[in-house]
Amino acid sequence: MTGRGSFFIVHSLPSGDLMLSVVELAIIREKARTLMDRWIKPDEGEVSIAYGAYLPQVGVSMGQAAADMKASVGHGLGFVFGDIVRTLELIDVEVRPGLSETDRIPFAALVRAPSDVSKEMRHQKAVLGAFLRYGNLDPATNILNRPGVFAMQMFSPAMEAGEAGRWVERINERQLKRSARWIH
Repeated sequence: MTGRGSFFIVHSLPSGDLMLSVVELAIIREKARTLMDRWIKPDEGEVSIAYGAYLPQVGVSMGQAAADMKASVGHGLGFVFGDIVRTLELIDVEVRPGLSETDRIPFAALVRAPSDVSKEMRHQKAVLGAFLRYGNLDPATNILNRPGVFAMQMFSPAMEAGEAGRWVERINERQLKRSARWIH
């Protein structure tokens, strides 16, 4: 997670230019391949609507980014939390490409995330930079090779089990627009 006011910045690394948050760059430099991860368990966490913008990695077209977003549905997304990479489940995603600048894709997503992370995100204390988590890659390699970032700025209150099927009706369009603009 990246603190409020922090940005996703293009960094020049020996392998080329790469978009990372300040937190991600620091933890990769410190831990590299010893960076640990923790996958969310099937019965863990709570379901919420996450608001934010998808930021394509350097060199990834907006068309490819939109396809990558849809392909991520049903899979785990990794994110740096503390000194490890944790995961949340991306259950579904709704995009609003016309709401923002051309360098991002605004979205609302139905996610199942660890309760402590959800609580922090409800208070808008940080931006969660989530990425499709590949089980065959160590966390640092995954971060350095991701096609983009689901930059999440806010989570809604937890939903009851029966509410998830009608989540699209509960999207707060004003919050979606605000969150997408706030992400840098």
